[in-house]
Amino acid sequence: MMHHFPWLTAVLTCWVGWSVATAQAPRPHMLFILADDLGYGDLSSYGATDLPTPQIDRLAHEGIRLTAHYAAANTCSPSRASLLTGRYPPRTRVNAVLAYDTLEGLPLEEITIAEVLRDAGYRTAMVGKWHLGQVEAFMPWHQGFEEFFGVATSNDSPNFYLYESHGTTYWRLPHAVDQQTLTQHFTARAVQWLTLQAREVHPWFLYLAYTAPHVPLHPAPAFVGTSARGRYGDVVLELDAAVGHILAHVQALGLEKQTLVVFSSDNGAWRTMRTHGGSNGVLREGKLTTFDGGQRVPALARWPGHIPPGLVYHEAVTMMDWFPTFAALAGVPVPTDRVIDGKDLRAVLQGTGPREPTPFYYFALRPPHATQGHRVAGVREGRWNGSSPQKSPRISNIIQYFN
Repeated sequence: MMHHFPWLTAVLTCWVGWSVATAQAPRPHMLFILADDLGYGDLSSYGATDLPTPQIDRLAHEGIRLTAHYAAANTCSPSRASLLTGRYPPRTRVNAVLAYDTLEGLPLEEITIAEVLRDAGYRTAMVGKWHLGQVEAFMPWHQGFEEFFGVATSNDSPNFYLYESHGTTYWRLPHAVDQQTLTQHFTARAVQWLTLQAREVHPWFLYLAYTAPHVPLHPAPAFVGTSARGRYGDVVLELDAAVGHILAHVQALGLEKQTLVVFSSDNGAWRTMRTHGGSNGVLREGKLTTFDGGQRVPALARWPGHIPPGLVYHEAVTMMDWFPTFAALAGVPVPTDRVIDGKDLRAVLQGTGPREPTPFYYFALRPPHATQGHRVAGVREGRWNGSSPQKSPRISNIIQYFN
């Protein structure tokens, strides 16, 4: 009798097709590569003329380049906390760089994107710099990462060791860290883990956080003297080669079309380091400041067949946006018991629409060992920046909102 109801046939066909498409929607592998203190003007795809970075630039040519991508903080730990939680630093209570001897860390009640993806059936791992608490209770194996190989603190810290974990079983490697080989070690371990995942049926999430190009600068011998910008440039060229090695391996494993790769930096270049710091190009100031040079960072993403090649997006997006974006791509909701400040970037990545417009807040955060203070130092809304809270009721309301 179905032939008497052609409209019903069409509806059922559409519903079945939608159900099958939904059930078979690809859940991509996700690889987030984070540099440390890399500036807005340190990549040739962002205007650097003295540092050729063809491997990182491939992500722009084959995917999207975000020209107004903001880290949620102007220094390491708060920025990384916001990346993993999708929340502004005051919400996570990580309001400063966590010093090598601090007992603080990213609170366990925070929900990381690694936990969300792990619970959705993803394999999760981290390689590289953690810097969200060096006390065992706050280490990556308690924050959603099933495997970890890396360092707990910054590479200028006296308490600088390599750790390895599988599940909650962990150990500290007994030998001293040779920073000349650190980028190579991180790359090799990432390659090793990716190779193992290629044999599995599960999707995976790898967070690869290099210590480069943070000071002190230790380029591998093969890269010493290879750049036009001294030791800093040498380290950036080594980082570029490492990213190229990772991308080549993803391709060799046949995973290129199934993998979303994102590359960014935790904050802007540390300009007070002079020749040992990077460049923020046309942006004002750098790390530790609430000017754009401190928080506007390079960001590129590639996912063949899903992100159109050569796409450029000029509106403001934030590091916190990757949390809800990754969750949505994995087919799981974000937590509803807390504020998630990030917004889903799928339309931006596909070139089909803009990011949901929201103000971006620049926070002046506390120095290490000081009180847990913070204040709103500025706001970007659309094309406009503001930095006078006493003259703006809107900014005054924002201050109350975050306190």
